[in-house]
Amino acid sequence: MNANLEEAANIATEYLAKIRKETQKYFRHSSKNAGQPLSGKDAAIPDTVSGLYADLDALAAEKVALSDRLVKIFERAMARLQHDLQKILKLQGEEPGLPPTQHFLSSVESTVQQIQSLRAAAQAIEVPTAPVPVAAPPPQKNDEDAEGEDEAGEDGGDAEDQELYCYCQKLSYGEMIACDNEECKYQWFHLSCVDLKPPLPDTWYCNDCKQKLGILDTYTPPMAASSASTGGSRKGRKKQ
Repeated sequence: MNANLEEAANIATEYLAKIRKETQKYFRHSSKNAGQPLSGKDAAIPDTVSGLYADLDALAAEKVALSDRLVKIFERAMARLQHDLQKILKLQGEEPGLPPTQHFLSSVESTVQQIQSLRAAAQAIEVPTAPVPVAAPPPQKNDEDAEGEDEAGEDGGDAEDQELYCYCQKLSYGEMIACDNEECKYQWFHLSCVDLKPPLPDTWYCNDCKQKLGILDTYTPPMAASSASTGGSRKGRKKQ
């Protein structure tokens, strides 16, 4: 997706260059033929320039949308990475509720800063207002016309997470909790579908996996949970 943002920036640069070239051509031809009607090609230059500015507006909006999609993809990936890290801590004999290592935290912070920089750069793009061509004063010297250049660009999409989760078999949204059975066919569950509320338990299995593994339900609802909880419970994914 970074490549798409760079490609969009290159296309915007090409559009601006063509706008300058067409505007200069219009001024030159207007000054050479002051008081005379312009040819059909020259008379169409203002409409061409207006169309290029409209394309720039659409391109800027698309860059903002690409940045937002990139942020959401990173957020989902970070939530899954956090979940996997908790399992690794369990295998190493450490408490699953412990916070991630400093190295992991620093890498996540660096990634978030890069995403915020991309979003700020996309939103900071200012498309200049299309100028209205006016008759220029008599030229000091004659210039040759510049030839137009064709430009082309394609913005490819990036596939988001379209996998279905939970008993309801819907896309992921809101805060979710993962089943601790590695072979669970649902993987993640919406809290409302499994009647859970924060704080979430350290270890949790869905009803199907509890029946398969013969696990008793030991989850205590939040209202009855001890007020002395350390707050180290595993959280699910949370989306914007």
